[in-house]
Amino acid sequence: MTYCTNCGAFNEDKYKFCKNCGESLYGDPKPQQVGAQTSFAYTPDPKGPYAPKRTNLVRRNFLIWFVLSMATGIFNYIYMYYNFEDLNELDKQTPNKEGPSLYVDPSKMLIYMVLGLFIPFFLWVVIYWKYEKLHKYIKYNNPENQRTIPMSGKKRIALYIVSFVFALLMTGAGYVIGYLGFFYSYSTIILGVFIPLVIVFFIVAIGISIYTIICDYRWQQAYNERVLLIDPNAEEKMLF
Repeated sequence: MTYCTNCGAFNEDKYKFCKNCGESLYGDPKPQQVGAQTSFAYTPDPKGPYAPKRTNLVRRNFLIWFVLSMATGIFNYIYMYYNFEDLNELDKQTPNKEGPSLYVDPSKMLIYMVLGLFIPFFLWVVIYWKYEKLHKYIKYNNPENQRTIPMSGKKRIALYIVSFVFALLMTGAGYVIGYLGFFYSYSTIILGVFIPLVIVFFIVAIGISIYTIICDYRWQQAYNERVLLIDPNAEEKMLF
């Protein structure tokens, strides 16, 4: 294990750069003694000889952005734009020369977001980038140092597809009930089968929506945790 004098993290000897902050690795590891066991866990001490450098990294408050996004969808797009700004800033502050990059071209990202207003596929691509890049970055860069790891982009898109399918099924079942009721009048079979089916689809759709919100919260939490590992004094931005 090699000790990073910039952030205090321990890295495997095969790495030339710190997996936590991207700095060149020098010196030997100096593990802490915890009881009778040796621990390689390290908590940066701002007063220590290797205090973390001040950065431009910021944390975001998910709850505020979620409430605003529920009020009007434009805030959801603004929040997503800031997410990619933050990922690019994290990529600059911690140049991961030996692993996956967090960088997303801003122009390409904006084009896809605008197209996503009209064609959902492009918005799904943007969401895939957001989740997949942070997921791979944390999984590669000392994931044991933080409690939260966001789901992968593949799983996030799969969740969207499942939600979309259930919405279609619920809509289709509603049309069937309306059609049969209009032409044949409602019967016990229709009321006993299709209406409970619509209710089940509705409950499942609500459950998926809640789980989606939890996933978005965990993404922001994972990002904030990574920022604090690099800069314990990072500011929390309420909005802009």
